Amino acid sequence: MLELNSEAVDDVQQRQVSGDLNLGIPEDYAFLLTSALSHFNRQFPAVQLQVTCRSSVELVKQVQAGNMDLAVVTRQARSPGGEVIRREPLLWAVGANAQPSLTDPIPLAFYSPGADVFRDVAEQALTNAGRDWRMAYSSQSMTGLMPVVAAGLAVAVITRNMLTPQLRVLDERNGMPALQSVEIALHRPAGRPTEPAKQLAELIRSHLSTAD
Repeated sequence: MLELNSEAVDDVQQRQVSGDLNLGIPEDYAFLLTSALSHFNRQFPAVQLQVTCRSSVELVKQVQAGNMDLAVVTRQARSPGGEVIRREPLLWAVGANAQPSLTDPIPLAFYSPGADVFRDVAEQALTNAGRDWRMAYSSQSMTGLMPVVAAGLAVAVITRNMLTPQLRVLDERNGMPALQSVEIALHRPAGRPTEPAKQLAELIRSHLSTAD
């Protein structure tokens, strides 16, 4: 009876949590948060959640300006800080059935210049290995890069969780240098968070730290 009463009290308290909540995530990380957002929506149905997809650098700026309650971003030189909640291995990827020549300069597909830690990591690895490369294609998101990579026109840098049946991984056996991991960080504005922001942050932290 005590356990049932506790569950009933928790349910009432959760339903009393209300208000607006603005979450920012890069488009390519949206899939990582599917479970957390679904859980949050069931647990706190009175909260009006708005999700905004932009680059990591832009999202951090929005949080710092107080225009966003939470942001899950890739930590990089242009968006330091935040709470690291996950590390993602980076991989070289080509089309499952087609790939470009891997002789120098290697044709690469990257996000548009200005906010791409994947590019920074790849450039450093290739430089250290004495390899040359060229920009073959650029896009604002991985969704825009994938058709070119799948067609065998360029090599992309992806996280392990971005790997699809249309892609296959290259490694040192293919002559490609190993890549460092990137950090995924949770950013919140200064000051005391709202109750919805606090609850969602705890869910995101829990889900991403344990996800495969």
